[in-house]
Amino acid sequence: MKLITWNTAHRSSRAREQVAILLERHPDIIALQEVTPSSGRQLADLLLQNGFGHITVSDRCDSPDKRISRSYGVLVASRLPMSTLNPQLPLPFKEKSLSVIIHCRGIPVELHTVHIPPGSSNGWTKVECLEAVYRGLAATARQSRVLCGDFNAPQSESSGAAVITWGQRLGSNGNVRTLRRIRGGSGDRWDAAERNILIGLAEYDLTDVFRSLHGYGVPEYSWNLNRRGMQVKRRFDHVFASKDMHPLSCRYLHEVDGHQLSDHTPLEVEFHP
Repeated sequence: MKLITWNTAHRSSRAREQVAILLERHPDIIALQEVTPSSGRQLADLLLQNGFGHITVSDRCDSPDKRISRSYGVLVASRLPMSTLNPQLPLPFKEKSLSVIIHCRGIPVELHTVHIPPGSSNGWTKVECLEAVYRGLAATARQSRVLCGDFNAPQSESSGAAVITWGQRLGSNGNVRTLRRIRGGSGDRWDAAERNILIGLAEYDLTDVFRSLHGYGVPEYSWNLNRRGMQVKRRFDHVFASKDMHPLSCRYLHEVDGHQLSDHTPLEVEFHP
């Protein structure tokens, strides 16, 4: 079972090219984030025409607070039988997640995809969304589970398996400290919200697939920004999975980056559940 998760950066004018790139990899399941009403319709139609018989797109919501975009949703498309999972994850922004059941050779697999809004533009909404994902998944599962998407975290990782969150500050001397206050709230709470997803869910059999296969000695990124001639790279996009999903491979498809179809790199995982 091959899964590709990708933040498509709401580029509705590039939907056809995005689907063409995805189809070259022959995935069974596609999870997309930052899907707009316009791009969602185009992506769904194109995927349906190419063998993805099961497609669901989150509902768009409008926000009275114009600083927060509620038009960016998520999409899941599957060649395998798929049904909606209820209840959905309890995010305050319901369009930012989808939960489904994938039926793989008779084995039901829970699949959750999320787009966590960036804290730089959405403040504590990011923390509330992360906390909601953790509340929804921090329990012993009755079946195999996969969580994927764009989490806008962490800030960085070290080869010593240390995760540095946006609730922390990395000093020039290499020392890390948790911020007392961040964006008007507790740095401890912000740090815990990110850390509970990135590390804490492993207690409930949802492990970072890339790090479980490659360790922390392999530097990686999935988001790239050119700022005044300097490149800023972060590993924001992740797949977490139950051990009995038996991931065989996991890699970021950087060969796609040159096409400038998104500011994120697709992440591909092949499972043998």
